[in-house]
Amino acid sequence: MKSGKIWLLSFMLLISPTSHTDEIDTHAAINIVQSIIGQCESEGMLSCESRLHGIGTLFDYIRMYRQVIALDNELRKFVAHKYPNAPKLPFEAIKASRHMAINVNLTTEQFMERVISAQQVVDGYDVIIDQENGPILELRRKKQQWVMIFPSESSRHFDQLKTLTAAGKLKRSIMIYRIMEADMLDISKQELEKRLNLDLSPLLLGIFGKKRVPELEKWQNKEMNEVIDFYSQFSNPQQMNNYIKQNSKRLNEEDSSVNAANPLLAH
Repeated sequence: MKSGKIWLLSFMLLISPTSHTDEIDTHAAINIVQSIIGQCESEGMLSCESRLHGIGTLFDYIRMYRQVIALDNELRKFVAHKYPNAPKLPFEAIKASRHMAINVNLTTEQFMERVISAQQVVDGYDVIIDQENGPILELRRKKQQWVMIFPSESSRHFDQLKTLTAAGKLKRSIMIYRIMEADMLDISKQELEKRLNLDLSPLLLGIFGKKRVPELEKWQNKEMNEVIDFYSQFSNPQQMNNYIKQNSKRLNEEDSSVNAANPLLAH
């Protein structure tokens, strides 16, 4: 009995320092996570991109979406300036494309709920998240600052963002081209809206489906691949400019051929 007590006491002494160390490591790791994510919260997501590794898809989406929002604003300015007396039009596809917006902000609360434990290693901390024996979030000291390296499993959570990023890039090309075309060929506001809707609707219907954007069904006069193939020939706005100049006569006649193919598109 006495030897049993000694064994138990020895075992407790053996594990107690380790448990205490784990708590210290976890507390230290949490403070680092809070400082990194706190920067994202206070200064914006892109400000902490250099400190969040392994989630480049997320930042690609954020940059793309900011560019698209800026172009939406440019479209409003262009329309107000070029067509000051024209009636207001809905630009249905532009409005429907707002479904592409996803909240991608990170918060300290999100991460605090996920931290299970942490252990100090040679060059930082390994943080176990979500569950015991779960994926490891690495905290490492690089270039005089702490960085967070996400586990490879995180990439599967961003598949939707990859799709939306690709769609956003196509929308950006469509808007740049159609605004440039409207300005160079002096087409009407009604025609600008029509051409934007015809190009964007196959894209948005393909992503979200008819139930989510039913207002775009009447504009589905093209296949998505047709839209993708057309815009993939341009790598920059100058190429778009050159194309419009070279095909100005045909492009000015584009609306009549579209209306003949689908009378529902006539306003």
